[in-house]
Amino acid sequence: MACSTGVLHLAASLGVYTLGLYSPMRPIHPGRWMPVGRKATYLALRKDCNLCRKSTTCACIESISVDEVFQQFNTFFERREQKVQQSVYLNR
Repeated sequence: MACSTGVLHLAASLGVYTLGLYSPMRPIHPGRWMPVGRKATYLALRKDCNLCRKSTTCACIESISVDEVFQQFNTFFERREQKVQQSVYLNR
């Protein structure tokens, strides 16, 4: 699990279960930078947001709960041999 970093993308390309946490802000949104691989997915809020451009923190990423991350990890283990759902947008 990581934000959009080189390590996240390397893990996805190696077939490791990978979870990216993304801001919905363009150009750093998951539509452009999501991890690619059979066992890779991401979490992002489904909203249009640019508040982080003028801040050192990202409220959208910080609002992704530990429970939502835990639920996504559980789906990894429930579907061990299947392709993981590529995108998970959180509606708020």
